[in-house]
Amino acid sequence: MSVGRRGEMNGIWKLLNMVLLVFLFVLIIYGLTTKGLNPLIKKVGVEFDNVRALFGFGEGLHSGCYVSRVSELGGGQDFLNKMGASDVLLNICKDGSCEINGSGVGAYKLKDGYFKKLFGEVWRKDDAFLLGNLNVAKFNWDAYHAGVGLLNKVGESSGFSTSKNFLTNPKDTQKFILYGDGRGFGGDVVAVWQNNRWEIRRGPKIGNRGVEYFDSRMNVWVAKDGRKVVYQGSDDKVALKMFYGIVTSGLNDNVYWKVLDSDKMYGSVSNRGEEIGSFLTSGRVSLKNIKLDQPSLFSFFRFGSGDNSKLDSDKKFDLLSLKFKSEKEKLLDELNPDIAKVRALGIDGKSVSVGGVSFVANVESLQSGGFVVVFSSGSKSFALKYSPHGKGESGFVVSGRPALDASPFVLVRWANGWVPMGNEEYYKLYEKDFKEAYRGRLISDFLRDKCK
Repeated sequence: MSVGRRGEMNGIWKLLNMVLLVFLFVLIIYGLTTKGLNPLIKKVGVEFDNVRALFGFGEGLHSGCYVSRVSELGGGQDFLNKMGASDVLLNICKDGSCEINGSGVGAYKLKDGYFKKLFGEVWRKDDAFLLGNLNVAKFNWDAYHAGVGLLNKVGESSGFSTSKNFLTNPKDTQKFILYGDGRGFGGDVVAVWQNNRWEIRRGPKIGNRGVEYFDSRMNVWVAKDGRKVVYQGSDDKVALKMFYGIVTSGLNDNVYWKVLDSDKMYGSVSNRGEEIGSFLTSGRVSLKNIKLDQPSLFSFFRFGSGDNSKLDSDKKFDLLSLKFKSEKEKLLDELNPDIAKVRALGIDGKSVSVGGVSFVANVESLQSGGFVVVFSSGSKSFALKYSPHGKGESGFVVSGRPALDASPFVLVRWANGWVPMGNEEYYKLYEKDFKEAYRGRLISDFLRDKCK
């Protein structure tokens, strides 16, 4: 072949290579601005870096990753606006991982389907983000806190200090107490419920001593027998199940119950209360009309007053759970403030802004007792129902359980009656924790969209 002919063929091959490289670069840009890049990177292999270098973007190559500014990606600027952040970097790597990092966002990674956050120098799985419709969760949070904020403001303008505002700081409930005497050789146990919170303490038997004393300097009740706190929280099911497990862990304990005024200590063992059987047999649902499982083998070793003081079967436990639910509602209902006193605060006609829309407040009493504060704007509405002492902490966060707002209200909506609206564990989060969960969800969605 002549030299001229050979030069002509080389020119054709160079032109063909250039066309192919341009096509490949277009595919890369498409992958960034629409779906993910990972499948594309895996298919083109090293040619990916070759194309970047050819067009003068060699500085964007980083440990086998493509580095791009988020603002240059499809939907990137909208994402940054929602985050309230300036431009940040997105690394999409050949090993299948995606990482976002920058001021105002933090460092997050998506790899093998797991969403992780950088804590110090360690990547940890992070599930601390909201589920469901994000816009709905944001509206519910804004609505709840706008409404509670108004009630705080109204109370303060009426001469109440924050601690004395009966709307947002109700008085303490009475204490409901369960006591296992340790006769099963496992040490005694005290479970105390108050204000929708449980505390369970376990330790050695203490004779006839009081189980706590009042520390006037700290203004708290303190255990004086060295019992170990084994549970603190607001989950009734968890607390009752733990108590049941402890009193049946050996030979069955004798179990007692009582209700004390809010400012009273637990009392001494000599005044431990009534046998648990008297609680289970009270009211319409009792041991008399429920078929019990056979008690455990150990219950045949009868101590003290026998079965009436034992919590020795799953059926009895189920009945305890049912009876406590009723007792709890009664203790909480006793805190409902007088509706005339509520109306006198002048809440009606006040307004709040939620999502740029003005909602006007109006107090309505409930036939069942208590009241709701309804916020309306045309056909749109939401309400806060007085519900003293709701959940104390959110359980949706894996690494930690953030505290919830303690105001005695829950968010409700009208649907042939006032029904729950939204997730209490989301909308009662304090601002810092809600923002973290909200931003975590935004970042998770963005990475999953760009890194498929």
